[in-house]
Amino acid sequence: MLCSKMGIQFLKKTISLLGVLSLLLLSSCTYLKKTDLYHLDKQNAEVERTITQSKQDFNIGDYSRAIDVYKFSFAKYPENQKLLSNYLKTLENIKRVADRAFEKKDYNFAGQTYYTLLRNYSYFKNFAELLSFDSEFLNARVTECRTCVSRKGLEQYRKRNLRKAISIWKNLLAFDPNNIYIRNAINTATIQLKTLEGKK
Repeated sequence: MLCSKMGIQFLKKTISLLGVLSLLLLSSCTYLKKTDLYHLDKQNAEVERTITQSKQDFNIGDYSRAIDVYKFSFAKYPENQKLLSNYLKTLENIKRVADRAFEKKDYNFAGQTYYTLLRNYSYFKNFAELLSFDSEFLNARVTECRTCVSRKGLEQYRKRNLRKAISIWKNLLAFDPNNIYIRNAINTATIQLKTLEGKK
């Protein structure tokens, strides 16, 4: 009889303990869901801000900044499909701007724009296969633009338009900053220009 009463009491205590545990479990699940929703809302808000900011930067022609804002967000949310989709769209739009400039023979602007993509290309490695271009294409276009701009500067130099030649070559350094030959050409032309101006 005593064992039976003790068994019933133990059973009652166990049931009440299970009730408390289930309430705790339910409340923690609810808390987790609320926390997950909060993080998701925060992520979505940040993604929207990124897309808006990048569009603004693109529209004013700041392609480097348009890429930078995506780089930062994508590092945080690499699984966000909306972010990736808009990131890809922006990169393709920048490439189209460069292509149009290249077709119009605006090699200076085209070279700078291709170079912006090339300089950031290592950040695209996780989705590079989704792009319509690769680093080889960008390198080839930058090289072609460099050759055309360099030749244009040389033509002006030969015509003794030193100031114009210097200006063209300085623009070239914007997308070919380590070009020692162009730096030397600028230095030579600058010295010659000063000499000519000194004789006047």
